[in-house]
Amino acid sequence: FVSFSSHLPSHRPTIQPRRQTTHYQTKLEAATHSQSTPPNTHQQTPNMVQMTPGDQAMVKVIPGNDQCCDCGMKNPQWASVSFGTVFCLDCSGVHRSLGVHISFVRSIAMDSWTPQQLQIMKLGGNKKCKDYLASKGIG
Repeated sequence: FVSFSSHLPSHRPTIQPRRQTTHYQTKLEAATHSQSTPPNTHQQTPNMVQMTPGDQAMVKVIPGNDQCCDCGMKNPQWASVSFGTVFCLDCSGVHRSLGVHISFVRSIAMDSWTPQQLQIMKLGGNKKCKDYLASKGIG
């Protein structure tokens, strides 16, 4: 009996699709990245916590966040961490259908958030995103 498994590589390299980001997303992510972990060290999973009422209030008073960034409905309860924007329940379904690689959707009140995600939401806002897209001829 001859085993061919010893001649096969122990692992296969995987090809990851290139993540497309906007300059707006890159600036938000750069503002929230802390010092990187050296290679080959164990990095702990960040603590996930629900937004405190204070965090929720802070996100809601950011210019433009009093209404859905897509349809204008008042008092949005959902957010795209990818864009730092908030939107209504109906539009959250549209964002979810885009896939998490484009728009990572979280409930402001019900989901847990990492400290980095909270920071992105505090630095973002519907008005900032719309202004940025308009400056690029989009929107």
